[in-house]
Amino acid sequence: MKKILMIIAFMGSLSLGAQEYIAPSADDDVSKMAKEMAFDFDKKLSLTEKQLLMVEKLNEEFLQRQGLIFDNEELTIAEKNYRMKEMYEEQSREMADILTRPQLARYRKIRGEIQPLVIIEEED
Repeated sequence: MKKILMIIAFMGSLSLGAQEYIAPSADDDVSKMAKEMAFDFDKKLSLTEKQLLMVEKLNEEFLQRQGLIFDNEELTIAEKNYRMKEMYEEQSREMADILTRPQLARYRKIRGEIQPLVIIEEED
């Protein structure tokens, strides 16, 4: 009898857990932006499926890091801009590991259109 009650209690807790709603997080927005950016690069660079996934993951990582820099109130605007520029250059180096040489040459020409360097300006 105890086993039956424990099984019923366990099954009840499972069904309650299945009803839980998980709200979309900010990461969903970042993932969506990263995916859109990767598709934009794909249109211009003719990426393979593997490259597309790698570019999407790289974009997501850097967009998250960009958000952390923006949100860091301890950094001055100059420090934020410096870190953004460093990160922008780092991402370019990592893209060199993903792309072929012809793709990389094209990427360097079109990157500013699809993914410009963000500069934070001081408020007046």
